Amino acid sequence: MCGRFVQKTPLGEIQVLFETANAVPNAPARYNAAPTDTLAVVRFNPKTRERSLDLLRWGLVPLWAKDISFG
Repeated sequence: MCGRFVQKTPLGEIQVLFETANAVPNAPARYNAAPTDTLAVVRFNPKTRERSLDLLRWGLVPLWAKDISFG
């Protein structure tokens, strides 16, 4: 997994491009995004066949970790 990245495309543009079903969440552009940051993610729901634009905590928490702040 990479350590840092940029997420600068306006969320309104992402919503139009991916035709997401929900309202655009309020999130600023990120120029130094790192694990444990909250970032905008496009998700697909196979049951409804819709995409949604959501804010999620980015990172990988190993199975053996007892605390999610590790990832």
